[in-house]
Amino acid sequence: MTVKEVIDGFREGAEENAERAAYANELFQEAVRIGMELNNQYHTPEELREIMGRLTGKKIDDTFRLFPPLTIQSTYRKGGAV
Repeated sequence: MTVKEVIDGFREGAEENAERAAYANELFQEAVRIGMELNNQYHTPEELREIMGRLTGKKIDDTFRLFPPLTIQSTYRKGGAV
């Protein structure tokens, strides 16, 4: 199962898939853990970029800035643009 398959599974008309639903739940829980890590202690800008890289699955540009608290909305997707 891939992240893309999970994302595609949220499209209208997608068939139910227990494996996809279970993997989606793992991804959601990972995002919650990372959000808690970001919001519950101080991080340097370098640490913030590393953490956001884990959240998005992409390298974060050195110009990226984040002013916590981070709120993850339902439109977030791993591999999406930051």
